[in-house]
Amino acid sequence: MIDLKKHVNYPEQLVDMYGKMNRFIGSRMHSTIFSLAGGVPTIALSYQPKTLGTFKRLGLEEFVYDIEHFNKEEVLESISQIIDDNLDYKMDTLKSAQNQIENEVKKILSS
Repeated sequence: MIDLKKHVNYPEQLVDMYGKMNRFIGSRMHSTIFSLAGGVPTIALSYQPKTLGTFKRLGLEEFVYDIEHFNKEEVLESISQIIDDNLDYKMDTLKSAQNQIENEVKKILSS
């Protein structure tokens, strides 16, 4: 495990770090937000409703699986599809999500 506190001082650095990945599967909401902000196709294994709510707001809810009740075959299929590039991953939606996240962050930082 990497202690990001030793390597990262600003959220922009996290977005840049996550953005270097080809794909991302995460269970922590903020890590999935950083990967989406970096333009990375992301699957979320959600343990709290806020992750689904965030992805729903971004139009990417089909890539969220409830960690307590997901169907293993469905998750494996989604993983296979994004690894094999058979899934367009709604790239227009992902770009829109990136812009939306960036605008929200700017709004928060300017207050």
